[in-house]
Amino acid sequence: MIDEDDFARILDSAITDAEHWQTEHLSADRERNYRYYLGQAEPALEGRSQAVSWDVFETIESAMPDLIEIFLSGENIAEYEPVGVEDEPFAGQATDYINYIVSKQNPGFLIFSTWIKDALLSKIGIVRAYWAENESVVDRRYTGLNELQLTQLLQDDSIEVVEQSAKDDPADIAAREQAQSAINTLDPEVQQQVMAQLAMPVAQVFDVKLRKTQKKGRVYIDNVQPENFIITPRAKTIAAADIVGEFKMMTRSDMIEAGYKRSLVENVQSFETAADDEGIAQIANEDAVSGWPDTDPTDDSTEEIRVFDGFIRLDYDGDGLAEWRKVVRAANVMLLNEEVDCPDFCTISPILIPHRLVGVGLADTVAPIQETSTAMQRQYVDSLMLANNPRTYVNVDAHVNLDDLLNNRVGGMVRGKGPMQNAVSPLVTTNVAQSALEGIEFMDSRRENRTGITRYNQGLDADSLNKTATGVTKIMSAGDARKRMMARIMAETGIKDLFRLLLKIVTNNQDKAATVRLRGEWVEFDPSQWSPEMDVTIETGRGSGDKSQTIGIMQMVLEVQKEALMSGSSLADEQKIYNTLDSLLKAAGIKGIDKYFNNPEKQPPQEAKPPEPSPEEAIARATVEAEQIKAGVKEKEIQADLEMKGMELRMKEIELEIRRDELALKRSEAEHDAQMSEREQQRKEYETLRPQPIGA
Repeated sequence: MIDEDDFARILDSAITDAEHWQTEHLSADRERNYRYYLGQAEPALEGRSQAVSWDVFETIESAMPDLIEIFLSGENIAEYEPVGVEDEPFAGQATDYINYIVSKQNPGFLIFSTWIKDALLSKIGIVRAYWAENESVVDRRYTGLNELQLTQLLQDDSIEVVEQSAKDDPADIAAREQAQSAINTLDPEVQQQVMAQLAMPVAQVFDVKLRKTQKKGRVYIDNVQPENFIITPRAKTIAAADIVGEFKMMTRSDMIEAGYKRSLVENVQSFETAADDEGIAQIANEDAVSGWPDTDPTDDSTEEIRVFDGFIRLDYDGDGLAEWRKVVRAANVMLLNEEVDCPDFCTISPILIPHRLVGVGLADTVAPIQETSTAMQRQYVDSLMLANNPRTYVNVDAHVNLDDLLNNRVGGMVRGKGPMQNAVSPLVTTNVAQSALEGIEFMDSRRENRTGITRYNQGLDADSLNKTATGVTKIMSAGDARKRMMARIMAETGIKDLFRLLLKIVTNNQDKAATVRLRGEWVEFDPSQWSPEMDVTIETGRGSGDKSQTIGIMQMVLEVQKEALMSGSSLADEQKIYNTLDSLLKAAGIKGIDKYFNNPEKQPPQEAKPPEPSPEEAIARATVEAEQIKAGVKEKEIQADLEMKGMELRMKEIELEIRRDELALKRSEAEHDAQMSEREQQRKEYETLRPQPIGA
């Protein structure tokens, strides 16, 4: 087994070699492409034209929409195919879920846009995909909770009590006071029960601050800046490399949050860069930040440290087999060193060079043309300026007033002595404006031939209306073929690698089913049952130039299918028509066929219609139905009679109850009258027997 010091020396040596190779072979071209894309060029002499041709920008931005559309216009970027019979039911689930992770859970459009543009500009585009767990902490206060409510909240293992205070429950105190005031009016048995309850302690209510800590893992996809990416120089693929990774800036706070030991983080030192390799963001920000002084951070926790985050392949455990190890390395400290299955980087190049991982960017092919076009545009402008403001010969002996001569005011005077032709004459300069325009046009045609991106499929050439439709279509088809070729290269390399990596990450890390919303419905996915070895297919589609042709062909197919279905032929059915409509919508750039048509495969099976009965069966069935109808009518009549008699009986019962109520009322009135008479009689007797006052 390699000891830590030897491992660190091997790692540092591999990092240095890979970084030096990139600096020597890639950095200059990459920085040139960035500057040309941003319209930057070497300044001309003072007083001369500073015009810049934007060929790199125009070429890249013209190719981007079609390349993005090829991958993202369909419902799925990639699809999984089963490798065995047992994978058949899960291939569709994996397709839906992984595409959801790319497009919805991560910003798929922005990731692919940056990925592809990096490849077109910097020879190589890089993304990395990984599983990470986020810890979210939420504090919440509750007041007036009883013991049962608090117990129910604390049953969640993710919740802990941060602060807690208790007090007597006002409702319990009020109930006790009410019971105490009414206790003498209660039965003895009830009094004993109430006394026992009053002897118990007063119920408590709680004011608490609870903290809920949730850990949730998911897949993350990040773009990697090409200037920060290094790989073994001789590597043909990432799997064949000995080292691959990126330099990244991390603050000490980021390192501690990532779980690295605090004792290591406090002493960590930054990797020194081998060269001043600026990215496009840094170059674009040069003007905005120029003149601002560099300041040191006032807090060590926010100090940015340059570290290497990547993978190295070597025999670490001494078993004779090289394995991948994930490392995070600062200049003086190894922050992470653990064994992994494979690197998490995926790369694409638009134009491959055989037996090399890093290919050729589209900007590399256009940069020399931009240099020449910039020079010609400046010559064109300078020639026009000299034609409008030529240099002038002045005979000083003619006493020409030079101030008047240098003043270009319209209608101004120039003072002098003697005839003008003997005093002032313009210096003859050859006008090269027309030749410069021809040179610019020639360089534009060279750019179109070199990249396959023409003014016709850019929609920029007004004269194309005067050319034959067939000729323009051929030119556009040729340009589309070049872009489809680049798209196919990207699909078969980095994009396939990305989807294989995502499937492996999900099956290895997600141990719980996930429920997501797809096509307006909530769907549950359980990746633990999927095979990580399923194959990936990517349909790169067709270019924008032949969409109308594709739509026309699909419409013809649809008409033939409809005629076959109406004629009863087995040549087509509802499912075939559904598939054609799906292809037709995709060709038109419309996603979600489920919004417009139902998939016959997902519809419940229709019950088969019973065979038509014979005439004898029909007569017999009609006779039986007639008898059943008669019996039903008779039964209904009997039921109606019974209901009528029941209603009459009920009416009589109601009348009887009314009479009973009337008799009871009369009896009650009589008793009341008797009581009143008796009370009146008693009053009179009392008045008679009461002694009279003296003197009355």
